[in-house]
Amino acid sequence: MVLAVVPLLVLASACSADPQPPPAPQAAATPGTASVSASPGSTPTGVPATPSAPPSITSAVIGPRLSSVSVVVALGDSVPRGSACGCVPYPGLLARRLSQEVGHRVTAVNDAHPGYTSADVLTQVQTSAAVIAHIRSAGVVTLQIGANDVAYSSDCGAVAACYTSSLPQAQVNITSIVRQIRSLTAAHPVAIVLLDYWNVWLGGRYATAHGPAYVAAATSVTFAESAMINDIAQITGSAHVDLRLAFRGPDDADDETGLLAPDGDHPNAAGHAVIAAATERTLLKALPA
Repeated sequence: MVLAVVPLLVLASACSADPQPPPAPQAAATPGTASVSASPGSTPTGVPATPSAPPSITSAVIGPRLSSVSVVVALGDSVPRGSACGCVPYPGLLARRLSQEVGHRVTAVNDAHPGYTSADVLTQVQTSAAVIAHIRSAGVVTLQIGANDVAYSSDCGAVAACYTSSLPQAQVNITSIVRQIRSLTAAHPVAIVLLDYWNVWLGGRYATAHGPAYVAAATSVTFAESAMINDIAQITGSAHVDLRLAFRGPDDADDETGLLAPDGDHPNAAGHAVIAAATERTLLKALPA
């Protein structure tokens, strides 16, 4: 936003650098397991059916013992950065929760940038000396990226296929980001958490206001990106946090409006708290104590 197995780390209506409306949403080891699930949304009358959500999957997650984690590094777009919230974003909240869990201080380093695409994060982890140093010190790296790769545009309108055609390149980029993180942390195990989005465009009543075709396209693109992220997580030993499930419930029927900032694109303080809690639950399931 100015905001999708898929890997765990961080893949919201993400951070778009373009103006809205409709605004575009603005990235020795012991294996564990992480449960991944999502539910399909309902399809408005008169519009094409959206694809099914990714199925429940259990995958082995590479990472350290949770008790050894002292640094969490966040990569991605405006969602992990905390845009439009005026609150402590979820990376900081996650560090606080982990501090209470492990009994020592866990620090959050937020290297997310509003408007970033998967290509931007890939360049960042390859060339930024500061970010590379942060990753090398991390026990957990979260990656939430991809919404700006499929940001809403007037050219594509509500044609979902116009956006999903960008996903193969996003998959290459995100997979390369994860591999680069693994290379940088070869000396010690690190848990990579891939987060997707509750909606890659506007959510809740903000989406509904743009009509059923907009809602159907947003749902379709969101599920497609979430499935992609889950696939990446599976093949790279990463964890996947399903934020569609966290925001909209197991039946994909909850209204997430109350978790969104007034721009309809980014999470508010309550939304960030939900993301932090969902990420902590995933880590507790995936990593040994």
